[in-house]
Order: sequence, then C-alpha cells, then structure tokens
Amino acid sequence: MSKDSARAVSLSFFEGLNQGSIEHALSRFRDDATWLGLGPDGRRRTYSGRTEIVAYFTGIMTRWNFKVNYKVSKIAFASGVEMIEYTNTSDEMDYVNRGVLVSDIDAQGRISAARSYFDWQPVTEKALIR
Repeated sequence: MSKDSARAVSLSFFEGLNQGSIEHALSRFRDDATWLGLGPDGRRRTYSGRTEIVAYFTGIMTRWNFKVNYKVSKIAFASGVEMIEYTNTSDEMDYVNRGVLVSDIDAQGRISAARSYFDWQPVTEKALIR
C-alpha cells in the first residue's frame, strides 16, 4: 500500500467524525477490526468488531452534547502502520485536545486495528468519559 493510499484511509476517519457520520468515519474499518478506546469508567478497553466499535462511537456522540472538530497536523506511514497527530476543538465550548491515532492498515486498504492516545486533562475536565 502506498503512503497516499494509507493517508486517504485514515483521513476518511477524521472526515466522518467532522461530518458527525459514524458510518463514514468507520467505512474503512474491517468487520473484525479492533479499537482501543476508553470505557465509560475512563479505563482503556478494546472494542472488537464493527458492531461494538459503532456502539462505542454512538455512545460518545450521544454523551458529548457539542460538536468536536478534528484537524490532522502530521501523518507518518511505514510497514502497514500509520500514525496521525491531530488536534480536536469545539466552537461551542472551551475544549482543546491533542492526540495520536495509530492504525494498522491491511493490503486492501482496510483498518484492522486502531488505537487513540490523547491528553487526559481536557477529557476529564469536561466529564466526557462519564
């Protein structure tokens, strides 16, 4: 897979989130993909399979009663692994966060596993994990 193809795969995730479309955001995820995210208790948890990942993002968008905008600042790709540095903000409230998304992308251009790491302080201050 070329760097440009991998870039398009991961950018579609952020485009979907910016549009508020979970289906678009996860359109490049395999049915058996995994997502390392936060559970409702704020602890890291692996969500397995498309259905569970969709439920995870649906829960987040339901709990967050404001729109979050994602801006990608850096992308690196090598050996089927892509790392994207991003910033997310909200025009509706004082919220700024920075993070890194690490995705494993298969030869067919599908995400098989993704992990998101971000600053904890903005998330806990805004009670976004409850």
